[in-house]
Amino acid sequence: MSESINRARRVEALREVMRALCILAASGFLAGSAWAADAWHVWGSFTTTFDQAARDDRGRNILLAAKRLDGRVVPPGGIFSFNEAAGDGYGTASTLVEGKRFDAEGGGLCQVSTTLYNAVLLAGLGIVERSPHSGPVSYAQPGLDAAVSREEGTDFRFRNQTKHPVLIQAAVDGNRLVVEIRSTRPKDRRIAVNRLLTGDRVTTIRTVSNSSGEIRREVLSIDRLHAAR
Repeated sequence: MSESINRARRVEALREVMRALCILAASGFLAGSAWAADAWHVWGSFTTTFDQAARDDRGRNILLAAKRLDGRVVPPGGIFSFNEAAGDGYGTASTLVEGKRFDAEGGGLCQVSTTLYNAVLLAGLGIVERSPHSGPVSYAQPGLDAAVSREEGTDFRFRNQTKHPVLIQAAVDGNRLVVEIRSTRPKDRRIAVNRLLTGDRVTTIRTVSNSSGEIRREVLSIDRLHAAR
């Protein structure tokens, strides 16, 4: 009986992926139009800003990483790795290492991973791996950042635990980085992300509810607060 149920679930998951591909093809997305997939419903959206113009190395790194994330589809049960999607080939720019600012390859990628992290939180997707920075960052509040480093093996990963495929859309508009998580089904739950400051710790909590009330509350992380340098 359990094997029959599992087989039925796999068939349904495959149907969802095929439906997602059909929507992509019909919308022109597969032809390279990154914002044409209007049939996808927004589950989570987040925006951060950066001071530098897109012509400098940090801005170029952010733009390149956003382009590489844009259009990624995560199937039901799939795990998304930021490092795998972002790849390499980035310029040298300012980055945070052990609480201090240095110029290093890939400076700016943490802003992209952080923006994605917050969109994923608001979409209600599962967090597999996330690490805080060693100091405060300008583009996110403590407890809401997601550090990445291929050299140090620090990644941001999330799981699509739903029955429907999800689509990542990412774009740079001037000094604004916008990341959206979309799906083939309308969002049927409300997501609230809150932070609780206690001494030198910040606890990040996500609450999921629907029309009937609260479904669950989960502690996402407990991070140490760092003084601004």
